[in-house]
Amino acid sequence: MATPEDVVELAAASEREALEQAAADAGVGPSDFEIVHSEALSRMPWQPKRFRFQLRRVVRAAAPVSVDGHWAIDCRLGSVWLTVYPPERAGRPVMPEELLAERRNWPVATFDRDHLYSAVEKAAGRPVAIAEYEVPKDRPYGALISPNDMAGYLVFGIEKPGEEELEAALATLAEVGIVQGIDLERVKTALDAWQPTHAVLVAEGRAPEPGENAEVLSTESPGSPRILPDGSADFSGCRFDEPIEAGEPLLRLKPVRRAREGVTVRGASIPTTDGVETDLQRFVGEGVELTPDGLQVVATVSGSLTRASDGRIGVRPLLRIPKSVDSATGNIDFPGNVVVDVDVADGVTVKATGDLTIKGVAMGAHLEAGGAMVLMNGMTGHGVGEIVAHGPLEAVFLQDCTVTSDSGVAVSREIVGCMVTAADSVMVTGEGKILGGAIQAGHEIIAKTIGTSRGVMTKLTVSPRRDAAASGDASGGRPSVRVQDRLYPPAIIQIGIAKWTADRETVFSRFVEANGAISVTPYA
Repeated sequence: MATPEDVVELAAASEREALEQAAADAGVGPSDFEIVHSEALSRMPWQPKRFRFQLRRVVRAAAPVSVDGHWAIDCRLGSVWLTVYPPERAGRPVMPEELLAERRNWPVATFDRDHLYSAVEKAAGRPVAIAEYEVPKDRPYGALISPNDMAGYLVFGIEKPGEEELEAALATLAEVGIVQGIDLERVKTALDAWQPTHAVLVAEGRAPEPGENAEVLSTESPGSPRILPDGSADFSGCRFDEPIEAGEPLLRLKPVRRAREGVTVRGASIPTTDGVETDLQRFVGEGVELTPDGLQVVATVSGSLTRASDGRIGVRPLLRIPKSVDSATGNIDFPGNVVVDVDVADGVTVKATGDLTIKGVAMGAHLEAGGAMVLMNGMTGHGVGEIVAHGPLEAVFLQDCTVTSDSGVAVSREIVGCMVTAADSVMVTGEGKILGGAIQAGHEIIAKTIGTSRGVMTKLTVSPRRDAAASGDASGGRPSVRVQDRLYPPAIIQIGIAKWTADRETVFSRFVEANGAISVTPYA
């Protein structure tokens, strides 16, 4: 409901303009004003229409606030009294589990469960006795310890104490073993307000504080990897072609937080688990270093991130070529990472001791990378294009070229008429086509479609690496050729010494070697 407040008057061409102008002047939204009167202003025939508006500021009633239910404990007359208050509006009610968890801090070992549940259910805001404790009858003080040893209570007897009240109260606490966490101010306040039969909380234990493991954190740098739950580095979100400055932090370490043991009011220690140490040394590769305090990995050279398979961060000098590489620029041979922003023409050579990224189309060129290679728009090799990658190769497509990778080859569209050799696997996703040519991999070849209906020969060879065989299929699973949709003849599949020639279409198949022969099973 709106109430009148702050009437203003102004001239404007329309109601909307008037509302917006009033709101801008007041620093609020147009909906916080309403128009209460308007009249046209006198004007000459050629002048635009304008109006005088009176607007009133409105104040909107605040939404009703919800309040959760709550509870309170009072220890008097030898009983523990529980008062449960109901929630207001959409507030959450008190649940029995809250009280059952807390009752181990009360000065009683047993309680009346039925009375507790009844008080919670009714939530009438009236105290209900749910347990009893002993009140001293022949002396001024008694003391009680909660079942979990985490709370100590001073219990006032019936007769009023005499001299040396504080010393006598502390001696009574010590008699039952309360020696830790005593709050002297609470004791003094309780003595000043001496109330017979009351049990007053005057000592509390300290809960244990578990340690926190050291944590490796990413930074804002384009070369900062995401740290996975298992502690390994995920470089998939890194921007490999963006520059990194010397001194730029690539990872940070949040140090371990040591645990703090707890202690009961009896003085007994409560053990807990300490945080686990870690360090950043395992991420330090070429061109980076650990700061003297061990809390950061920083670049020691300006350049760009180098892809690494061992999880280490490397930074190498960066050569960025903002145009095409052709006869005008000449061949490129750079000791670091190279990024070509446009195309690479026929007949030129581009070499990088680090990673090589081509953002345009690579033609019939010779490309060589000491690390990874990325062809963001693929290669049309015209039968002479050559790729040599000592790390993994990623490309949109490969056509009429020769490819060698000391790691794996990942293509997002198709491989057409190529000679491809990869030490690990060759994977073609998306359209997933391998059309003609010869593909050789050390572990696996995966594609959606192999061959064409026009009868072009496609040869697929998997030559398991000796190191993978010795380690029990370290790459994961048996060496195989997997066809997600269709394989067209003619095609030859060879795995190890086993060979199979396709003379008919085969769909959704996985080819593996078994006892010296090729076994064909459903795709998995």
